[in-house]
Formats: sequence, C-alpha cells, structure tokens
Amino acid sequence: MGDLLDALRRDASSAQDVCQKRPDVGRTLRAAKGDDENRVEHPAQAGLHVSGSPIIACYPRALGTRIDRAIVWAISLVIFAGSFLIRFLELQFHNDHFEFISLAADIVHGAVPGVDFFDPTRPLQYYLSAAGLWLFGHQLLAEALLSVTLISIGTALVFVAGYRLSHSLLLGVIAAVFVGAMLPRLYSYPKVIIPAVSLLAYWRFVDAPAWPRLAAVCVATAVSFYFRFDHGVWVGGALLAAIAVQFAPRWRPLSTYALVFAGGVTVLCAPFVMFLMAKGSGVSSGPGTGRLTHLLRGDDVVSLGLPEVPDERPLVYFRPAGPLATVGWASGITVDQRTALEQRYALKFAHVIDGGEARRYVLTDRSPDRLKRLLADPAVAGVTNVDGEGRVVREPAWSVLRRWLHLPVMESPLIRRDNAAVWLYDALFLTPFAAAALLVVRAVRRAIHAGEAPKVVAAIALSLLFNVFLIRGNLDSRLPDVIVPAAILWAWMLRGPWFGVIRRSGVAPLTRAAAAAVVMVSIWMAVDVYAGSMNQLTATDLFSTPINAARRLRGTIVELRRDPIEQFAPAGSTGLRALTRYVNRCTAPTDRLLVLGFQPEVFFYADRRIAGGNVVFHANLGAAPAEQELIVERLRRQRVPVAILPVDQAEEIERVYPRVKKYLDGRYRVAKESGFREGRPIRVLVDRNIEPPHVDAELDLPCFTGLPSRSSRERSNRERRLAVREGFEPSVGL
Repeated sequence: MGDLLDALRRDASSAQDVCQKRPDVGRTLRAAKGDDENRVEHPAQAGLHVSGSPIIACYPRALGTRIDRAIVWAISLVIFAGSFLIRFLELQFHNDHFEFISLAADIVHGAVPGVDFFDPTRPLQYYLSAAGLWLFGHQLLAEALLSVTLISIGTALVFVAGYRLSHSLLLGVIAAVFVGAMLPRLYSYPKVIIPAVSLLAYWRFVDAPAWPRLAAVCVATAVSFYFRFDHGVWVGGALLAAIAVQFAPRWRPLSTYALVFAGGVTVLCAPFVMFLMAKGSGVSSGPGTGRLTHLLRGDDVVSLGLPEVPDERPLVYFRPAGPLATVGWASGITVDQRTALEQRYALKFAHVIDGGEARRYVLTDRSPDRLKRLLADPAVAGVTNVDGEGRVVREPAWSVLRRWLHLPVMESPLIRRDNAAVWLYDALFLTPFAAAALLVVRAVRRAIHAGEAPKVVAAIALSLLFNVFLIRGNLDSRLPDVIVPAAILWAWMLRGPWFGVIRRSGVAPLTRAAAAAVVMVSIWMAVDVYAGSMNQLTATDLFSTPINAARRLRGTIVELRRDPIEQFAPAGSTGLRALTRYVNRCTAPTDRLLVLGFQPEVFFYADRRIAGGNVVFHANLGAAPAEQELIVERLRRQRVPVAILPVDQAEEIERVYPRVKKYLDGRYRVAKESGFREGRPIRVLVDRNIEPPHVDAELDLPCFTGLPSRSSRERSNRERRLAVREGFEPSVGL
C-alpha cells in the first residue's frame, strides 16, 4: 500500500483517473493511514494531497492547505459582517428579551439567580447581559452588541460546520444563509451558537480522538448547560449517542470516552447546582419545566400538516416589478370604488396582507404629484413606503434590476405566512428522519468515509431533540430556534446531488439535483415569507449608498445609547408606556415594582427592581404553592408601593397564583383602572401602608417620591377647596 501511495503522489492525474473509475480504491487509500481503530487522519496528514491538487479526486478535499484555510476564514468573516449589519441596522427587541435584561439589571444590584429570583436555569445569559449593563450603564447598546455579535458568530460557524460536513463551500454558505434568513430573535442567540460550537468541537474529536479534544467537547457541553440547563442535557445526550456510534462495537474505548465525557461535564456543572441546592433552590424551575410531561400527555404538540389552499383565484399570477406600498382603504369603500382608485393612482395589485384589511400594490407611477394626491385622498386610510413629499422611501436593488429588465414577479395567495409556517415546520420536523434514512442508505452502499457517520448522527440527534423540546403550539417564533442543526444537515444531504451533477453525466444525476433544488427553493420561499428576510434586508439601507448605510449605523448606536425611558415612553405616551413613565417618575430608585402578567420590559424601562423575585407571572414560573409563599414573603420584606395588573390577565392571576392574589387583596387597594388613552385597561394597585406625598398631575395617581409639581399642587389645592366647601376633607391619593 505504501508503494501505491508513493506512485500516486508522483502522478496526480493517474490518481484522479483511478478514483473516478474505482471509488473502492479511493476509500481504501483514505483508510490506508488509519490506526488500529480504523481511524482516518486528516487527508493532508495522511499524504493524500500533493502540490495543491487532490490525489483522491472522487472525494471533496478538506482544509489541507494554508490557502484553503484562508478562503474559509475570509468567507466566515464576510458572513459574520453581513449578518451583523443586517441584524444591527434593523434591531427589534421583543418583550421576551426583557426577561433576561430585567433580571440582569437586578444582578447588577447584587441579586443571585435562583436565590433572589426564580429561574436559575440560564445563568450565563443573565450574567453576560449584566456584564454589558455594568460596563455600559443602563442602556441597550451593550445588549444589542452582545446578541447580534453572538448570532453572527453562530451564523459564521454554521458555514464552517456545513462546509466540513459537505466539503463544499457553496453548500456551507447556503446553510449559513438559511440560518441568517430565519432571523432568530435576539435573545435566542444561544440556540444559534450552542449547536454550532458543540458540533464543531465534537467533530474535531472524531477526526483525532485525544483527551484535550474530548475536554473541549466537555467544555462546550457545560457552556450549553450554563446558557440554559436543558440545552446542556440535549447537547450531552446527542453527543453521547454520537460517541456510541463512533466507537461501536469496541466497547472498551466506547465506555472509556463516554464515562470521561459524562464525568467531565458533571464536574464542570456540579458547582453551580450544588450552590443552588445549598441555597435551598433547585434546577427544575424555568422555561423547560414540565415540557416532557406535556409531551407524554400529548399537550402542546404540533402535528404535521399541509398548506391550506385558499378560495382566491388565480392561484398563480404575475405582477410587474417595482417599489411596493401597502395601502389601507377607508371603511365603507366598495370594490368598484377601490378599483377606480387603483386605476387613478396607477396601483398594480400585488397581494393581500393582514387578512384582507390592507392591500399591497406596485407603484407603477412614482411621480411625486400623483403619490401626494394618493396620500391626501380621503378614501385612503394610510400608505407605507411613501414620504410626505411623495417620494418612494425604499426600493431594493434587486427590485430596480427587475424593473430595468422588465422581469415580472410571481405572486400567489398560497404564499402567506401561515402556509409558510406549516411547510417550514414539516421540513424541519422531517429533516432528521430524512438524514437518518440517507445515512443508512449511504452506509449500506459503502459511500461514506471514516468518521462521517458519528458526525452526522450528532447533528441528527441534536436536530431531533431541538424539534421535540423547542417547537410548541405557537409557531410564531419557535421555528428559528431549531434551524441550525437542520441547516447543517441540509448541507450534508445536498452533497450527493451537488457532486453528482459535477462529476457524472446522465439523466439520473440531473433529476436528483433538480428535485433537491425544487425542495430547497420552496423552503427558501417559505423562510422569506415566514421571517420577512428580504424586507429586513431592504429596511437596513445596505443597498442604498454607503453614506446612507453609515448614517443608519450611527443613528442606531445613538438611539441605543439614549435613556431607555425616553426611547420606550417619551412624554405624552399612552397605555402601559405611560404607566412605565409614571413608575419611573413617582417611585424611588430603591423601590421595587410588581408587574402581574407578562410585561418584563416595564422593569428595565422604568429602571426599577423586580418585586417578589418573579419577573413574569405565568403558569410554569413561581406558580408552585411553595414558590408563591416565597413570593409573598419577599413582598413583605420589600418596599413595593405600586403593582400593575392588566385587566385581561386578572382571571389567570387569580386562578394560577391564589396565594399571591390573597396577599395583594389584603395589602393593596385599586388606585385606578383605565386604559390611559388606549384600549387595554390596566389596574394600578398601591400599598395601603405607604402614604403618598402627593398626586401625580399627569395620570392622577398617587406619587411616592419627590415634591409635587406646580400643576400637581394647583390641582390638589383646587380639590381640597372644593371638598371643604362640600363639608369633608379627602385623603391624599383617592
């Protein structure tokens, strides 16, 4: 075998010819340098690469040269930069994110997860956010940089993982593009970076089993655990299954490596668990609590489905390219009137949005005069993408190119978000099963190389566990959480059709490649409709001019550094925002705030600590009887002058948190129930035992700090004089 290798090194063209005609010889050569465990080293280490050309031509070449590694690094940096700019220039903080930020703000003031507040299951994410607040102050810039940076690093690592598994730069890029296009929510960055880092760490161990590399796998799993406890369980379970496949049926190395892996992870995770137990807390409370029980009962499980075919016809039609605008028509406009208005303003129908309440059109006439008349028409309730001067705000570069080339755009009533969610869920759910079936077929045909099976098994197991535990009844935000292992598997599954077209001729390879392309294009269309990927890209202004993009970047940074209360609730705000400003204005910085329901953003924007140690009140957090007693005990010790309860959540609070409700009924009184100039009524409760110095002039609520403003004093004096004339003296704050 050594003589054959030497001969092939001297003649690369002969090697390519041999491998193309005799793939079995190629597999033999790849295993030639394996050790007694049938392990294959890196191709460059095994002598399978010569003068920059692959000797084993029937296998894609791996990272064998400095140029190869430079190319991968360059592409990774481009993907990181693109992902960062696309997410940072069009930021969106969902209210779920403020669970972490508000608890992080409490940590800055000395709170300890699991001791001073519930849910100790995500300590690393809490402390990373707390570090940003400690370094940058009470603002959102640090959290934005942290979240977007880690999501972008995870997306770049998906490219690396896709490339290493498929041996194709293009397929690796496709995997990263799918992950980025799904636009995971900012607080979901652990679900992007954890699977990518864990799989890459384990794959290095597969390439060359060694104790330092196994230690790196243990560290990656422990980091997953500290980001979120159940993530560590899923990653550990998936990698244990892969280790079993890697060393089976050699039971001695299998048991040795598996036990060392489990022991190493336990040693790294045990200190925090022991600390929580010593403090009387535990690891059971948190977002994953009861999930397995619900699954076994069949609750909250999403079933496979088919996209719904609407009654609207035609099912497929074409529209001209051009800038799009959403037009909301005034109530009472008939179909004939709307048709006449569409013709008058040169609006070409594109599709219906918001269930038919608004329609999106192509602006075929972009003249400012006509667009200003459209804005001023009393039959029009609102128009997007057109400013007050009648100018189109945004038209992406690809739309301009289509318009110049007169390329029509396909539309269909089938392409809507609910159908996209169904198709995406089906694709993500079936991916690990399809990958497992393909792995078995390739193994039977002896078409996999050494080390490939455990790598794929790790990705399959992780994808399956993510699907089971992260996808729930509401698909609105769940699907991006499971995209990473699925996208990596897509890259691996596409390797066969891709290289089949490149290296073989005939109808069969073309047919397989065409079928794979149709499936992936349909998934891409679903991703765009579900996540709004192209709309996000358009909104960033990256395709306008470099000056506009730079201004957008500077403006984003300036906005993130502003006082959070001025961002969220500027003067004149209504509803919950007005109450948030009131809490900031009328309670002391050392006071606590109790918010019943699911409004964690109020704590951060009002800059007040969490009362009772419960950031959100919902059924799996702080609802156990012992936990409710602890909430009440904390409330008794803390100064909590104000509690906020949205009326639509009062029934759930009474049903799920009866002990807390009983305490509030005895300690607090209703100061006001109002929508505060919005439709959703909110009940404001105030502590009976704390006498407010004055009444807030803006919302007419008790104010527990500072001196009353001039307008507030004048109002109080007027009320007092009126009460004296009527023969009684009112108490302050009523």
